[in-house]
Amino acid sequence: MKDDPEKAAIALERSKDRRIEDLERQVRFLEMRLTYLKKLKALAHPVKK
Repeated sequence: MKDDPEKAAIALERSKDRRIEDLERQVRFLEMRLTYLKKLKALAHPVKK
């Protein structure tokens, strides 16, 4: 790849895309976990009327 800057650029772009996808997957997981924990908290501490 050192000899071909175009291939190096493509590889770098793929690497960035993979990293972005990985981070997006982590964000979705954390959002889902947060929702779960909020629901769990609501069940553990019901609102008194």
